[in-house]
Amino acid sequence: MRKILIAAFLFLTGIISAQKQLTVEAVYRDKAFTPFSLQGTEWIPAAHGASEFSYLREASNGRELVLINAVNGVEKKVLDENILKSGDGNSLRIKGYEWSYGGEYLLFYDLLSARSKKSGGSFHLYSTADEKVKSSFNPAGETVNIHFSPGGKYISYVNNNDLYLLETGTGREIRVTKDGSESILNGVFDWVYEEEFSIIRAYEWSRDDRYLAFWKTDQSSVPLLSIAKWDSVNFNFMNLRYPKAGFAPAVVSVYVYDTKSGELTGPVPVPMKADDYIPRIKFDYTGENLLIQYLSRSQKEFKIFSYNAASRSLSELYSEKADVWTEINNDMTPLPDGSVLLTSDKDGHNHIYQLGKDLTLKQITRGDYDVEKIEAFNKLENTVIYSSKEFGKQYQNIFSVELASGKKTTLTPKKGWNAGNFSPDGIAFINTYSASDKMPASVVMHSGGKVIKRFEHEDDLKSTGYSFQPLEFSNFTTSDGVTLNYYLIKPQNFDAGKKYPVLIYNYSGPLSQVVTDRWGGTTYLWHQLLVSKGYIIAAMDHRGTAGNMRAAKKYMQNKLGYYEIEDQKAFINHLSSLGFADLSRIGIWGWSYGGYTSALALVKAPEHFKAAISVAPVTDWKFYDNIYTERFMSTPELNPAGYKSGSVIENAENLKGNLLLVHGTADDNVHFQNAVKLAEKLIELEKPFETMFYPEKEHGIRGTSARIHLFNMMTKFILNNL
Repeated sequence: MRKILIAAFLFLTGIISAQKQLTVEAVYRDKAFTPFSLQGTEWIPAAHGASEFSYLREASNGRELVLINAVNGVEKKVLDENILKSGDGNSLRIKGYEWSYGGEYLLFYDLLSARSKKSGGSFHLYSTADEKVKSSFNPAGETVNIHFSPGGKYISYVNNNDLYLLETGTGREIRVTKDGSESILNGVFDWVYEEEFSIIRAYEWSRDDRYLAFWKTDQSSVPLLSIAKWDSVNFNFMNLRYPKAGFAPAVVSVYVYDTKSGELTGPVPVPMKADDYIPRIKFDYTGENLLIQYLSRSQKEFKIFSYNAASRSLSELYSEKADVWTEINNDMTPLPDGSVLLTSDKDGHNHIYQLGKDLTLKQITRGDYDVEKIEAFNKLENTVIYSSKEFGKQYQNIFSVELASGKKTTLTPKKGWNAGNFSPDGIAFINTYSASDKMPASVVMHSGGKVIKRFEHEDDLKSTGYSFQPLEFSNFTTSDGVTLNYYLIKPQNFDAGKKYPVLIYNYSGPLSQVVTDRWGGTTYLWHQLLVSKGYIIAAMDHRGTAGNMRAAKKYMQNKLGYYEIEDQKAFINHLSSLGFADLSRIGIWGWSYGGYTSALALVKAPEHFKAAISVAPVTDWKFYDNIYTERFMSTPELNPAGYKSGSVIENAENLKGNLLLVHGTADDNVHFQNAVKLAEKLIELEKPFETMFYPEKEHGIRGTSARIHLFNMMTKFILNNL
């Protein structure tokens, strides 16, 4: 028996010693942690039922553009990148691309830094029949938002803030606007619209290619900020129009261009003030009427107007007014019968509604959950496809519902995180599934739920050779009766009778979420590194985060920073009741909004936290942009108490714990000013803290070397201070 035990012990210790030890370098450089993904996926706009998409595949001699039929899974190669030439004979590397209707042409272009996909630079028209680039274009100046029209007759683009069209068949150029300048933008947004309304292309086509509607933005009254670029002896500045909280936004209006007559009309007479917003426009299914969303500056009043492009008449279709802000999204979906799908949280949760031609409103989804977004509409089956949290707040799954009967079908029954990329006709989609212990894996599926094609690759963490501890999901109820979700990652060989230091990870922004059963990437891996050193990692979603949309909004309105900290204190009290948390060694860290909350925790609850890492934080809401900040906080003039209470700087005298403050000097989102002004205040108060800045780095502090430097520093800070 003793020999058996010794043999078992030697076997187990051999396994443990054989396991690789996580390091920050491994987190960012070990290719075992680079999950397979379909690079550069693009669907071909086509007739209903012709569902095909392409992606870029690595091959022995370079990358290939591969086409997959999503109905039968058949795959074929379209072209080799290594033999692709531009119109002038130079080698052409595929960065961004899209298909014309029916797949007759491919449009290649550069990709620019933005919140989501943004085309720009030179562009190239490729004929799939001739298997070569038909023509290349490199307009002088800055070119952005390059796209095919829905029918493929035109290429639309913005050059030097003016809107242009190119006929794909003839190459004829049409200049739509002539007043573009640094302050007048046509077909392209200013910084704050892109960032806070999550919209890049400032124009929309009708389905038949006849009408082109676009935003005109006058940002001449918006303050011009300069961000230092330390790239030369005398250095330079990047100039940026950035409206901060309390400052008026740029003035927007909508114009419509008729490609048939060549006539430009506008502005569309939307009843609005100069500082109100137009966050979305979209043509209806007929292409005759332009749907225009209106949002008041307070973001509490929302309307949808319809503008007839031929008669130039305007009518109001829908309105909603509340004491909390309105969420702007891409859910407005015109249907063939003249109705429109939209989402609203008017019943407490975010649900789908159908606005009929007679302006009656029919609720399509119901229940104690939030719909995340409308994914697609399947015309053939008259079904709307959507993602939601119906299986629990930490999961995301995809469903379809028949508009006529209300019959619902679960398309992705597996719990975890399901993210769909749908064909234009809603018949097929690429589903990417992950879980907290599973790297992302993609399959091609039919809208009925059948798997058409699997991509074979390794998604199991066991294959990496490292040891990982599971996320343990749970919840607790606060003293005032609110149930909050959280997870813990405990060290290997955890002993409930011992006391462990705890590092809390947070983001905490309104309607955000970190307690999810999804792959967490490098953040998850760094957390596992700390767990291997004896720390418990914890995360909690406070009452103002995702899951109960209308209630969450009410908690957050006009008081950012309050419940974020109060619920963290309640969470620590709950951890105390579990018996294994060392309450003298509680830390918190986060990035962006999470960096704000982490710094705020040290000054609002110094008795609860020993240390905090604050990366790229807002330190006073008057320093952040108007659309985001006023959405939750109104203006500094109307809500001075809220701004003061939620300011890290205004409460800095209460700092007691160990603070690490990190920022990129070229951050155009949360300006370096935030870190500088907090540091200035702490120095004035003679408060000790640690800090690090990253030259020329923006909000994400991107780059492998910068990330390794940052997370090695963060690791040492935790080991030394927690």
